Amino acid sequence: MSPGVNDRHARADAADGAEREHYSPDRTNAAGPMNDTDHRLELLHRRYVLSFPAKRAALAQAWLAFVAAPDDGASAQELSMQIHRLCGSAASYGYGRLGARACAADRLVGDELAAPRHAGVARVAYFEAAVRAVIDELEGAVADDPA
Repeated sequence: MSPGVNDRHARADAADGAEREHYSPDRTNAAGPMNDTDHRLELLHRRYVLSFPAKRAALAQAWLAFVAAPDDGASAQELSMQIHRLCGSAASYGYGRLGARACAADRLVGDELAAPRHAGVARVAYFEAAVRAVIDELEGAVADDPA
């Protein structure tokens, strides 16, 4: 890659305020020497892992809001959105168990919101185990891979 391209990437990284390591041709991974693409994938993975505490906090906050008002459409939609995001991203970054739990919760919540069968505390009880499994899995993923 030409120096101009690397300079643009360095400026882009600095511009978004994130502190990041930059590609070095002498870095290696388990498969051998890393190229620029390997390094970028490693940085994306690290950024995703570092987002787990915020993802867990957002999901926990959405859950608490839902528990406080289980028949409120806005709190139910926020809970659904937080879970759906994890369902869509976790497996792509190598977190299959987190993705599976999030997708199971996503189906449960999505189906209930599309055709409500529960109300009030019964709705909370219906979602609780699936949502807590996702929250717990996020907590475990942070502990297992602190980046």
